[in-house]
Amino acid sequence: MGVKKNRAFMQEYVDAFSGKDKTAALIDKYVADEGLKEHILLFEAAFPRYEVIVEEMLFEGDMVALRGLARGRHEGNFMGLPPSGKEWEITMMVFYRVVDSKIVGFWVNADQLSLMQQLGAIPAPA
Repeated sequence: MGVKKNRAFMQEYVDAFSGKDKTAALIDKYVADEGLKEHILLFEAAFPRYEVIVEEMLFEGDMVALRGLARGRHEGNFMGLPPSGKEWEITMMVFYRVVDSKIVGFWVNADQLSLMQQLGAIPAPA
């Protein structure tokens, strides 16, 4: 896929997922990587309709780099934490490998410490 096709695919992917229900059928439409499928379902169960706000996307060959924010409300169990109803927002970067209009690989770096602090699992610094 060329950069132009990847750009259109990624915009469609973000628009389909951000702030919306992430069903297995929707995930299968865009994602071939089983690890990413599990990741999305884990977060969707804990933070239904979580949002991804894109601040920047870069394209090179079959790779896409996304820098932005993720935010949501803690409404389901997450890593042993019962639902708190707390809202959260974190910074993140994700690299995707896209082949034939499917995500076939991903690498994510998100501010998990801040997420756990916002959920009340870890004390925030004084």
